[in-house]
Amino acid sequence: MNKIKIVSLIIILCVLVLGMIFGTAYATWTFTDSVTDSSTIGFTVPDWSFALDSDFAKVGQIRNGSVNNLEFSQETENTIGSVEAIRFTNTAGTTNCVHSFIIDFDRNYTVGEIRFQKVAFDYYFAEKRSLDKLGRGFPKVELVNGTTKVGNTVGGKDATEVPELDAYSAVSLGNGWWHLEYFISAMTPTYVDTKYDKLPYNLDRVITGIRIMDSYIYNYSGNTAFVVLDNLQISSAPCIKLGLFNGTTSFAAGKQYWVKVAFAGVINSVNITFDDDNIAEYMPTESSPFYIKGKNPGSTTFTVTMNLGEEHQILTVSRLITVT
Repeated sequence: MNKIKIVSLIIILCVLVLGMIFGTAYATWTFTDSVTDSSTIGFTVPDWSFALDSDFAKVGQIRNGSVNNLEFSQETENTIGSVEAIRFTNTAGTTNCVHSFIIDFDRNYTVGEIRFQKVAFDYYFAEKRSLDKLGRGFPKVELVNGTTKVGNTVGGKDATEVPELDAYSAVSLGNGWWHLEYFISAMTPTYVDTKYDKLPYNLDRVITGIRIMDSYIYNYSGNTAFVVLDNLQISSAPCIKLGLFNGTTSFAAGKQYWVKVAFAGVINSVNITFDDDNIAEYMPTESSPFYIKGKNPGSTTFTVTMNLGEEHQILTVSRLITVT
């Protein structure tokens, strides 16, 4: 009996030691009712509710006077599973110019309400430019208050595929359609420490709609170019990747660097690791889990690992950075 007790005590001690070891190694921002990490950061995640995803791709949602270099009409035949979409027809001939329009939401939202979401829509591109450039050129998206841009513009590469690290994604649906998703966390980032970085808005900033811009629409071979917008939503669905939207990949030793991660879904936890811990270290703050600090000059690759949403989706993104 004594032997059994001794063995049981040894097993319990081993479990406790292993728990301490792994608990120390896994120093992350972890969200329950509040945010905690190895330094016990106290940060309350605001409660909010979001309605079922709605489709705003209807002619009645177009903001008056917001359509440039295009004519619009209701589309009921060339759609992706919806009753109504919007056809935008080129009016600028073969001129290479920006085509744009604003779609109003069903009501006003605040940045705080939609910051964990993404803008998603289906986009018919097969007849917007010549066949030799078929499938090239993605639209840009930005949030607006009325007609005033709020935050950053995302998208717009003249390519057939979205670069891996960019803050949006494109999936081919076949028959000349893309499904496009743009991270609101990149358009209006909110997890920022104002001791180091400033933002021109706050969680209460009102958002009334989105502006979509496309520089790659022009007539070709005697055909009038057009696109079709369908199933436009502020989407609560899980994302397929993380993105990054930093303008620079270098910073000085001793300084903080905001790792600008684009994501969708309520954050459950965040961790940032390095392939060389002598170059940089993870330095989350009370208001943001996305800060690192330079230690010594050199280059290292960081990897951000996030646990997101009710599905506890685990996603990672990596990039090479230089500390000077």
